Amino acid sequence: MAQGLRSFWGWGLEDKFMDRVGRENLANVFASLFGSASTNSRPLDVRDAPKVKDIEIADPRLIPAKSLKEFISRSPHERLSHSRGKSFIDVVRSFHGEFSDVPDLVAFPRTEPELMSIIDWCYSSNVAIVTYGGGSSVVGGVNCPSIENYQAVLSLDTTCLDKVLEVDSVSRSALIQAGVLGPALESQLKQFNLTMRHYPQSFEFSTLGGWIATKSGGHYATNQTRIDDFTQSLRVVTPAGIVETSRFPSSGAGPDQNGFFLGSEGIYGIITQAWMRLQDRPQFKDTVGVKFSNFGSAVDACRIISQSGLYPTNCRLLDAVESFQSAGVTNGNSLLIVGFESAHCPVDNDMKAALEICSDHGGIYERDSNKDDSKKANDSLTESDSWKSTFTRAPYLRDAIISIGHIAETFETSVTWDKFSEFHSQIMQRVRSALDETCGTGVVSCRFTHLYPDGPAPYYTVVAPSSHEDQIHHWSHIKDVVSSAIIELGGTITHHHAVGKDHVKWYHQEIPKMLLDSIERLKELYDPKSLLNPGVLLGSEGH
Repeated sequence: MAQGLRSFWGWGLEDKFMDRVGRENLANVFASLFGSASTNSRPLDVRDAPKVKDIEIADPRLIPAKSLKEFISRSPHERLSHSRGKSFIDVVRSFHGEFSDVPDLVAFPRTEPELMSIIDWCYSSNVAIVTYGGGSSVVGGVNCPSIENYQAVLSLDTTCLDKVLEVDSVSRSALIQAGVLGPALESQLKQFNLTMRHYPQSFEFSTLGGWIATKSGGHYATNQTRIDDFTQSLRVVTPAGIVETSRFPSSGAGPDQNGFFLGSEGIYGIITQAWMRLQDRPQFKDTVGVKFSNFGSAVDACRIISQSGLYPTNCRLLDAVESFQSAGVTNGNSLLIVGFESAHCPVDNDMKAALEICSDHGGIYERDSNKDDSKKANDSLTESDSWKSTFTRAPYLRDAIISIGHIAETFETSVTWDKFSEFHSQIMQRVRSALDETCGTGVVSCRFTHLYPDGPAPYYTVVAPSSHEDQIHHWSHIKDVVSSAIIELGGTITHHHAVGKDHVKWYHQEIPKMLLDSIERLKELYDPKSLLNPGVLLGSEGH
């Protein structure tokens, strides 16, 4: 479980934000890397994090009904913390103390009846409800709507609904309250020697309900990695009533019942509990880092592995830039981190088969001396471990970069294998052009987060010099360029970050109009006053 006070402006825990000396050193690194080439070269401008006491916010516009006061907060810290998510632009605005839209109230229901009473009061009082979950959205999915459109705005924090209610060990599934955070969920399942095996990067600070509502993608690269794979049935509280889907291993009866709510991002109702498929805890594990001098050959190896039926738990390809930044690979090679795990059987044969595919495509790796492998390199396991450590620290590093006035942000997608080569080439070219235009310079890197037999999910990271005055403008331009390019080149606007408010424009270009109309009709059915998550997925508030 996370300990300490959650940051009201940035990622994670307050005491994990990089100290002043560390951030000054980071600023010097940026100056060394980008100073002479940047059109935004300025003196170092390292700023300190804001404090709640220094931020002025208006008093709540409504007092909650007396029956609700026990689980509704009006404290400045809670209201500021629940005003927006954790995207780059969200954190920039919060870091600079810009809190124009703050919820009037923050609710922490402890039971489903308390949740229903909140919805009833909000409906009778024209109060917008933001389904906050754990608040880790990076696409504007939990941002407070414009307060002038409503009598008040309430942020709904579900993290008190945090229990594993029932475990069916025979069917290997469990009934779980949807507000449970990742670490608490795994802690409760561990006593049964079971795991849900779903570890998004936001794991420590995101909820089961949030994963379901946003169609979360976990850490594992192949096979059962998306939350869709684990969801057996749902219970959803909507303004129009309660919906509880049927619990089956699988069904061919009509459209998928859970599919109405998977990816709905809280616009229909609040998921309160779900039956989730579980896994036995792994006993056998193996991880190897494989280096490739040619990125295209590494991509080909990934494709063959993804179509081989081996289903590695990790098959994460880092390009040369990402390999250097995240794993310390200094010779210009790309790094493919291949991992297998099993609860019941040794994974040696699967690993051997995957490494043979890598060898056939020019990959080199190092194995323990008692392993029978022919191709060898240096320090691959150390590099894999280094990447894992960087992965978990990345959100805190992003916040430190924001504090020195520069840009560090990501975008992701998925695309079929036949399109990837041209897609990747065009994306890299257009990002670099946008960086040159806005920042004068910058770095873009790519990794594969997930692999499917029909295509990869490439994930791009952008790091560039900017200034505290220009960060939002610069990133907004880059984001607009790359998002339009993704749609034009045949990718999806998001593989696992959801739509929220930030991706709405491009999502509406991606989805057929009749399907979008269907989503709007369901919205009218479940939430006739359109008070749940205004602006999310469908666009304009009050849609």
